[in-house]
Amino acid sequence: MFERLWEYLSRHVKIAAKSVFLNFKQYCCFFAAIFIIQLLYGMMAISATNNNTVAYQQIAETYEYHYVLYNLTQSQERYIAEYDHPEYGITDELKGTYQIVKTVERANANNNYQPEFDLYIRFGKLDRKTNKMVLSADKVREYCNHFEEKYVANLNSLEPKYDSSNPNFSVEKTLLLEYENRVASNNAGFWVITLLLLVLSVFLLMSIFNIRLNQYKFTYGVYMTFGADFKMLFMTSFWEMFVIMITMFVPATLISTLVVFLIYLPSGFKFAFDAWVILKLFVFSLVVVALAVVMPMRVTSMRRPMSLIITEDNSNLVSSPRKSFNLLGKKFPVHYEMYSIWRFRKYNIQLLSTAIVFCALFICGLYLANIYTTGIDYPRPQFEISINTNNTTSSYNSEMSETILGINEGFRTEFAEQLEKEEKGLSETFQAITNIEATGNATPVEGDLDFGQSPTTEAKYITSFMLVNKKNVKFLASGFFVYDKKEAASVYNEVPGSYKVTNSVVYKAVSPHNADDLIQFLSQYKHDGNYEDILKSDDTTEYCIIGDSISNISKFNFKVGDTVAVSTKTGEITPVDSNLTGKTLLRRQIKNYNYSYKTLTICAVIKDIPSGSVPVYMLNDAYKEVTGREPYTTLLNVYTHSVDYGDDGFVLQDEHIDYLENELREAFSADSRSMYGAIKVKNLNQSAEKAIDEDEHYNELFIAISVLILCISPIIWFFSQILFYFKREKEFNIIQSMGANGSDIRKIYLLGGISMSVLSFIVSILLSYVASYLMFYAVNVVIPGFTGEYIRYTFYMPWYALVISVVMSVACGFFSVYIPYKSYFNNRYSLENGGGGKDDE
Repeated sequence: MFERLWEYLSRHVKIAAKSVFLNFKQYCCFFAAIFIIQLLYGMMAISATNNNTVAYQQIAETYEYHYVLYNLTQSQERYIAEYDHPEYGITDELKGTYQIVKTVERANANNNYQPEFDLYIRFGKLDRKTNKMVLSADKVREYCNHFEEKYVANLNSLEPKYDSSNPNFSVEKTLLLEYENRVASNNAGFWVITLLLLVLSVFLLMSIFNIRLNQYKFTYGVYMTFGADFKMLFMTSFWEMFVIMITMFVPATLISTLVVFLIYLPSGFKFAFDAWVILKLFVFSLVVVALAVVMPMRVTSMRRPMSLIITEDNSNLVSSPRKSFNLLGKKFPVHYEMYSIWRFRKYNIQLLSTAIVFCALFICGLYLANIYTTGIDYPRPQFEISINTNNTTSSYNSEMSETILGINEGFRTEFAEQLEKEEKGLSETFQAITNIEATGNATPVEGDLDFGQSPTTEAKYITSFMLVNKKNVKFLASGFFVYDKKEAASVYNEVPGSYKVTNSVVYKAVSPHNADDLIQFLSQYKHDGNYEDILKSDDTTEYCIIGDSISNISKFNFKVGDTVAVSTKTGEITPVDSNLTGKTLLRRQIKNYNYSYKTLTICAVIKDIPSGSVPVYMLNDAYKEVTGREPYTTLLNVYTHSVDYGDDGFVLQDEHIDYLENELREAFSADSRSMYGAIKVKNLNQSAEKAIDEDEHYNELFIAISVLILCISPIIWFFSQILFYFKREKEFNIIQSMGANGSDIRKIYLLGGISMSVLSFIVSILLSYVASYLMFYAVNVVIPGFTGEYIRYTFYMPWYALVISVVMSVACGFFSVYIPYKSYFNNRYSLENGGGGKDDE
């Protein structure tokens, strides 16, 4: 069986190899294209494997534990610390599957000075000889599940019972335990990228194959007259592409490995290469080759052989100018070539759209690298403090903020020696905790702990909307409609059609007690006006701070002093169909419900704040009047210092984050919960996530891939144009027989090159702009709809990338004509001089 298979393969490969290498000029572009395809996929496959290793090494450096239990009583701590619990059915197989790597003890004056404990736990099997935990990735999750089922589930049943000062303990699973989920997510992302690369690669190879197929219709027509069917045509072309694929496989594998190695070298982590990558690359290449060939061969096999034989090559790309004229009576060859551009419009459109799309993808790749960098540096909270109580009034919020910011002084004292080594006396000005954002659930639903009490409330969830003067809405801005309810008890119907309405609004409360926190938080964004003016609100004028964007797209041209009106439902005329959505629902609500309106004067406009709905900040009293909810705070997002890598700033290390977390837990331990209520501190691990993202080097990887994609464009240009002008040589010979001279033919080539350069210049700019805007729209509007995280990305067309793209397109448009021009006249000179070249003269 294996002998027959080997004989079958060797026979077809030998035949295909002779065809490919004896006609190398016809296939040279296929070598380049398949090499680039293999490089693209090889780099992505190797980096995907390496990223899992890099992530694990970074996480392992940050965390030596998988699981944390916070705020345990002494009896609970003893229960976890002692391994023998027969009364709860703990089996011998679970003994020694976890180790307490760290214990933090805190005093609790509210519970008769009984201490509280935080336990940091690592899972694995204890090696009795070394007294170290041996980590087994496939067992850690199993050990954790057993630990939760057998141990944690019993903690609440222990004595003494919890009292009001210690209502519950909390659990946190670290990135080390969640590593398997990360790997699964990375693998899912890799297969999505594989699918995208597959589509791109098939499109590339099929485009080149169609060019060649269109130039050699006669040859395939002859094959079919001798009985070749689809299977034979497909197998012939497939084995030719297979030979090229095998030839380029080893170089592509080696070079892609080297490139990825050099990209990841600065991280300092061990480079990981999985041998399975070789098989993945081989299978991927094989699938691309098969898919790129099967459709063109299927279409060709359905044609009648004689239609291919008698049809001139490229005839399907030639259109009649639908106008007859005296060829040599016009200004020749200018008019002739202008008519030819129109005559070959199908070919020109096909070439421009195919070749320049890869220049646009090059720009998108660089934009994606910029997006990735922006996403890494985007400020995200390091800690989240959840407040499960209704006692978080404005004064308490202010006291909590002062307590949190007070940790900065202790930080400077603890790490004074490190800070003093930095420039410009950072020990006096450095703030480890930079911002505190009072927030909550922006879209409250039934079952939320903070339902009806969130400081951020979506208008559409409380049957509200906002009225905006039409002059403040940008031209062509979507998502609005004209407000024209005539019977509305409001000044806003006095001028019909002068206002537009939207419910894509989120109301946010501002407390006079802790407005400084909000102002500090908002100061990171560009704005017009003065944030502090919101505190000047009185009975006559109530101020607000407002954003200018919906779904990260600027839709308003607000100015300081403009007014908006927000509505509050006061009654119901008739019910509204609950199945309605979007604008239809809002139109029916305005028609069927009664509303009161509050006019707010804009004191500041935020230009670049990330937004799903447009944020409107108002004082507590106005917020309560509009939403009908108390402005209680349910979450505090705590932001820490994020270094600007353009400066030599102080970088927070793991030890610093650990210190801040411990201080926050200490600040809101059992001693303070009687004042603030039940509080939980959660480490969101943003510093660790940022370090992982930086070490994965997707920025450099995207740049390398973009450069490779750009290299595809000249392949298509030159391959298509050389074959196309080769077929036009008969046309030029006929023109010369009618009286045209060599200078006229040179002008035809020159005009063709110039026209393609001009067209490529226009198309490359337009297509690059459209592609960049689609990328901008996707990351600002579409993707946040799935992730729920809004990050503000600016519209970005890197000028250097645009220049490179345009210059390459223009140069390819000209020189792809210049090469066949030189070839034509060299060949003609050779024929006119007895077969010798110019050097033979």
